[in-house]
Amino acid sequence: MKPALLRILISGMLFALAAPGLLAYSIVDVPTANQAALHEVNLAYYSLSIKKSLPPTHKDIYVAYSTVAPGLELEYIHVDINNGFGTQDLVNASYKLMPETAKTPDVVIGVKNIFEDDTSPSPDEQKRSFYIATAKTLNPPSPDEPWHPVVRLHVNYGTKEHRGLFGGVQIAITPRLGFAAMKITNSPYSKIFLGNEYEFALVYSLGKKGPNIKAGTLGHSTWAGLDYSLHY
Repeated sequence: MKPALLRILISGMLFALAAPGLLAYSIVDVPTANQAALHEVNLAYYSLSIKKSLPPTHKDIYVAYSTVAPGLELEYIHVDINNGFGTQDLVNASYKLMPETAKTPDVVIGVKNIFEDDTSPSPDEQKRSFYIATAKTLNPPSPDEPWHPVVRLHVNYGTKEHRGLFGGVQIAITPRLGFAAMKITNSPYSKIFLGNEYEFALVYSLGKKGPNIKAGTLGHSTWAGLDYSLHY
């Protein structure tokens, strides 16, 4: 799978009350209904070690995304691949159709790989793909109550790269520590290039002025990195 950094743990929604920075997903290929706050810029770096028996063994991944207008988020991803396999440059976009309320979920539509970078060896990832993503916080936190873990459920549907239903769950375990488990795709190529179709992530927030430290698995591979948010 191409590493089009997903984001499951930071957004400007109810779940973000759990802890600033905990909800800015992690990395790699799972679009969600989470979006950055308006005029927020998120910058990230991830180091991905590939465990499958493939010629590339490592990827350095650089990500920048921002909500540039109400509901409209743009994302740029640059990937350096070792062993002479070149680079990827991916542009993604999403638009929020409906914000989350007490009874309804966030609903977002999006497009991945807009300019059809074909560096990925997976045929499902060489073309533009579309998705609709929904997310609902099941037990929103209240500032008047003692802390409790907060759960956010994601149910999504996509073409090409995802081939149907995908999604998962994110949990703010403490105000600074988050966990995510996601099914990435239904593509048969996931077994070849990832080992399996799941991603797991841990995120630790250093607070509003600090970066988020992230690590996890993508299929049989492992990754770790940092992200940092700015506002304009």
